[in-house]
Amino acid sequence: MGTDYTIDEKSSILLNVHWEQRNAERDVDFKSEQSLYGQPEKTYTDKNFFRSGNSAYGIDLGYRYDIEKNKTRLDIAGSYGRGQTDDNDRYTGETTEPGQDSGTRNTSRNERNEEHFYVSARTDYSTKFGDLDQYNYEMGVKFDHVFLHNMNTFEHFDPAMQLFETDPALSTDFDYRENTYAGYASISSSGGRLKYSAGIRLEHTRTSSHVKTEQQQQVNSFFNIMPVASVKYMIDKRQTSNINLSYRKGYSLPPYMQLNPFENYVNSNTLRRGNPDLEQSIFHLISLGVTLKNRYFLTWSSNYYTDVIEVAETMEDETNIIS
Repeated sequence: MGTDYTIDEKSSILLNVHWEQRNAERDVDFKSEQSLYGQPEKTYTDKNFFRSGNSAYGIDLGYRYDIEKNKTRLDIAGSYGRGQTDDNDRYTGETTEPGQDSGTRNTSRNERNEEHFYVSARTDYSTKFGDLDQYNYEMGVKFDHVFLHNMNTFEHFDPAMQLFETDPALSTDFDYRENTYAGYASISSSGGRLKYSAGIRLEHTRTSSHVKTEQQQQVNSFFNIMPVASVKYMIDKRQTSNINLSYRKGYSLPPYMQLNPFENYVNSNTLRRGNPDLEQSIFHLISLGVTLKNRYFLTWSSNYYTDVIEVAETMEDETNIIS
């Protein structure tokens, strides 16, 4: 839900409010086998029930001021949002060995509560210049803040006591913070057959992950210089055919839950563990293309990545570890 209101001939404001509410339930049953030299050793049978609820809301506010109509303007914008996720899972697993009709049964449950919060603010300035205003210059600054709190409580059922007991090894209290400061500028030309744009973005990001239950904290800081450029040459006078070349540098951060070193229960023989030492991944994107009469397109692209984040699976004793 939103509105765009014109204050006067030079200024206007934009307000957008959004919210969502989702609930889901599902059953997942599966069977897995463990073998040694091709001979079955154990069979794991899992019956899992998952219930989740998500709620979130956000507000976007923007202000635009035309310093010079259709030529120079100033934009100021901000966003704010909060959300919450509540998951309640129940696991029933049975481990049997060859020749057994029934085996060791265990029941457990997991409650995950996550709260997230974000705030963002930016200021942009743009202006056109040249005899025919064929050049456009833009610059701006931006700030982003993200905070997430994840509380995970894992419990095993004790058949002798007929109650659930908390497992400290699989329960955690985890905080994640991320602050990003960015400044950027670009220039472009839209006149004649040769059109181009070039820009640069300077960005400093600081992340902090804190496992409260163990008083472990990991802080990472990244500074990136990210250029972007594109060139387009119009082949015909009607400007319906062109040859274009572009380049962009960027980065991606690991998902916050992959930074949590604590183990999370997946099933009776599998755990998931994060790595707080994960670094950012840098990528370079290059594209060369041809367009004919705005109907036919041919594009060649190349992507180069460094420090790619991948999921690894290892065995520790009889437990499969996903990290």
